[in-house]
Amino acid sequence: AYEICACLVCSEMCIRDSSTSEEERALQKQYRAFARKALANICNPCAADYCVWNQTGALLSPDQPLVDAAFLASALLKAPTQLFTIQPPEVRGKLLAAFEQARLMRPVRNNWLLFAATIEAMRYRFTGIGDGMRIEYALSKHFEWYKGDGAYGDGDAFHWDYYNSFVIQPMLEEVSRTAEPLIADKRYRAQFVKSLMRYCELLERMISPDGSYPCMGRSIVYRTGAFHALAHAALSGHLPPSLPPGQVRRALSLALRKMFFSQELFDPSGFLQKGLSGRQPGLAESYINTGSLYLCSTIFL
Repeated sequence: AYEICACLVCSEMCIRDSSTSEEERALQKQYRAFARKALANICNPCAADYCVWNQTGALLSPDQPLVDAAFLASALLKAPTQLFTIQPPEVRGKLLAAFEQARLMRPVRNNWLLFAATIEAMRYRFTGIGDGMRIEYALSKHFEWYKGDGAYGDGDAFHWDYYNSFVIQPMLEEVSRTAEPLIADKRYRAQFVKSLMRYCELLERMISPDGSYPCMGRSIVYRTGAFHALAHAALSGHLPPSLPPGQVRRALSLALRKMFFSQELFDPSGFLQKGLSGRQPGLAESYINTGSLYLCSTIFL
């Protein structure tokens, strides 16, 4: 899900951009077609690329497909026309049916609540039907878990890692905006936007002039996924006044170049390898799979 969708957002926004070169427009058209074909395959049980939507086994952590499905739902929300609306009706139906399988999994009481909420927000966006209870519960708990100075706990406790950026801040903003009519307490949205802006100020300052940044906490093999919140804020128009878009673009570009220089970044088949600087599989937690690594592509938002 990460691999095929994150950069399509920029493609959707650039379709009407007259400054984009012919070569770039051709590449965007090609990759939009690739992404739509991949989406058609991952929800088609007869396709070799069919994905696991509700199943666990030796190679999957319990309920891990819920995580993958939620990031795919977020991609559909970010590029709704190119990834969903213009798909054939049969593909749209199969995609929604596949998400129904993921909905059978129960999230744990931490940032995973936002995975269930994001899927519901996506369903509401495309069908007009979403479980308001799942959305309200996820948002209300995170409202309670706010620790101050732009940071949320991952559950009741504060964790010194990048999960505010990997998951929490972008999904709070996206869900509260997309499913606003289903949310009873209007305080949530105001706090989520305010905290995202403050968190982005702190996140941008973590990038040094040479593009390096602190590598802390779990899931550091997501690499530049550490800046998901900052890139999401730039895309959605929620950067604080203290952060001009050009400054953010420059900082993210430096981080990108710093992190993707290694000779061992990709395996012989061209897939990302587990690690932070090249191949370092010992840095990956048990729930990390190859697809997980492509959370790094959210920096392109």
